[in-house]
Amino acid sequence: MKVRRARVAGVVGIAAMVAVVVAVAASPSASATTTIPLNLSLDTVTVSATVTVGKTKIKKGQLVVDGTVSGTATVLGISATIPSQSVTLTAKATCQGGTGTLTITTSSLTANLSTGQTLTLAPATVTVSATCGTTATLTLTAAPVTATLSDGTSIETSQCSVKVSSPAGTTLGSNICQVQQLICELADAREGSLPDAISLLSQTLSKVQATLG
Repeated sequence: MKVRRARVAGVVGIAAMVAVVVAVAASPSASATTTIPLNLSLDTVTVSATVTVGKTKIKKGQLVVDGTVSGTATVLGISATIPSQSVTLTAKATCQGGTGTLTITTSSLTANLSTGQTLTLAPATVTVSATCGTTATLTLTAAPVTATLSDGTSIETSQCSVKVSSPAGTTLGSNICQVQQLICELADAREGSLPDAISLLSQTLSKVQATLG
């Protein structure tokens, strides 16, 4: 098996992954006609697709979005088509000891390369952690992602993260504290408050993007 590694391009790579889940949060309902963009950029692997939402629910403390996805991708400069297939996006929030943590995960995707090969992109995970105290700290981490071709070639991105800290009294520190508060509110969401959970997720990720600006 031939293995190639591609490092995520620092903050840019993480921001691209965050953009994936911001779109999910923008879904206003569980309507089958609701569509959301799914865009992922990991250096040598890029995905540009659209998700049609089938249903949204809260299960075991996780916000779960089920639907179908289709679109295009590029791998090592080779174009690919993502045929219509099932996809699941999950968001889990926890709040402990003044730290709010949000973990976003996408299920695996398959694509057909223009060379005739098939690509399988393993599930992608992004974690956002915010702590509010005298010093506010925001940490984003993109877990390694592997893309495997039908000829056995494996393309793996390295884990990367960015950490930002600032006194809580500054504008940046205040924004980080707001992220922490939103995550903690999302952690308390229950099945009966699904619209609130979706709204909180949207606000949280929008605030993360604005904070990193």
